[in-house]
Amino acid sequence: FKGFPEAGGHPDFENWCCGDDKGIVAPTLAADGRPVLATGHTGSVTSAASFYQWYHSDASVNKTIVDSITLTKQPDGSYKYSSNDFYPLDGNLNGFGNYTGWGHDYHFTSELRYPFTFKGTGLESFTFTGDDDVFVFVNNQLLVDLGGVHGAESATVTLDATLAATLGLVVGTTYEIVVFKAERHTSG
Repeated sequence: FKGFPEAGGHPDFENWCCGDDKGIVAPTLAADGRPVLATGHTGSVTSAASFYQWYHSDASVNKTIVDSITLTKQPDGSYKYSSNDFYPLDGNLNGFGNYTGWGHDYHFTSELRYPFTFKGTGLESFTFTGDDDVFVFVNNQLLVDLGGVHGAESATVTLDATLAATLGLVVGTTYEIVVFKAERHTSG
């Protein structure tokens, strides 16, 4: 995306600062597997139409770039990706380029999909940290809402019996965890 001050810039990027804005997304994913703006939301998102553009291709305001990240297996058997310098589009000639004067391509969204088989041990947990918006869904239902333009915030979800029942998870079944991220401001 281009930020708001740039010609053709998106109104939700670089136009609002700063703070938490929980409740941006509806509690379930749309039929296409993408988040939608929560009914009645007001705050750091201009409109349902502008939010739709965050995770849908629209040549007038964004460019889709497919890439991957590597989750590294940890000694305890878990997998992790961590970076305090996450600018995946820097130097990518298919994007819009670095934000003028800031040296990084700050305005982007990302969507990560990862399958996992639910074991029902009560030990399955996920921890997410993000600078600006992070929304995490399992079985199409919102589990983590770190909405807003803010510094790094974290949330951990443990799939205990109560939460698993709420989500409708069945032991031995494979589900998809989906992480949506937005980097909307030039602050880190």
